[in-house]
Amino acid sequence: MPRVRAPRVVLAVLALLVFAMPAHAEPRRVALVVGVATYPDRTLPTALADAGLIAETLRRGGYQLITASDPDAEQLRAAIRAFLAEAETVGPDGAAVVYVSGIAARDGADTIARAADLAGEGYRLSDLTRALAARGQGTRVVALDVSRRVGFPALAGQGGELVEPTAEAGLLIALDAQPGMTRADGTGTYGAYARALAEALSDPALDTAGIFQRVRVRTHEATNGAVTPFE
Repeated sequence: MPRVRAPRVVLAVLALLVFAMPAHAEPRRVALVVGVATYPDRTLPTALADAGLIAETLRRGGYQLITASDPDAEQLRAAIRAFLAEAETVGPDGAAVVYVSGIAARDGADTIARAADLAGEGYRLSDLTRALAARGQGTRVVALDVSRRVGFPALAGQGGELVEPTAEAGLLIALDAQPGMTRADGTGTYGAYARALAEALSDPALDTAGIFQRVRVRTHEATNGAVTPFE
């Protein structure tokens, strides 16, 4: 009697169908990381290293990175434009994250102070947060490691302490210190906020709220209670 071969044919067809099915696309994750260390009155000791630490942490987490290290005004704006274009492609399961290390000051609204000519060399952070809130879907976070003392003449009389960020729908805005507070530039290889953020981002068990709760606790501990982040 001839041997029955039908089951083998069926299995072969099933295997073909399984391997022919398209794989599910991974959620898009994009990030903008900016480090600004050089200012008219001083060079920040950890700003570039902090930005590098966060960039590497995000890269390991699968983020597509756009970075700017001590950019001039046009380089900063170009990096932000490129990031916002990428953020538009993020779906509901993806993420768009911004981390900025440097100095910001209050000038009607929060502004990254880049050089003596604030109007020409700064960037209004509220423009970035509004634009990001209006683009893409999924998780959207702006982490600002910028609450350092402003000491150069361009901002004389304007005050360096940051105001509480304006809430934007669907966007989490985090500060390295409480609104109205400034902190020391820091010493060592990395700042306390950047170290805490890198640690929290590396923990796959934490959601967005858990990440910044961890950052708040770790930064508070590392500074002996002198600095408590805000979001």
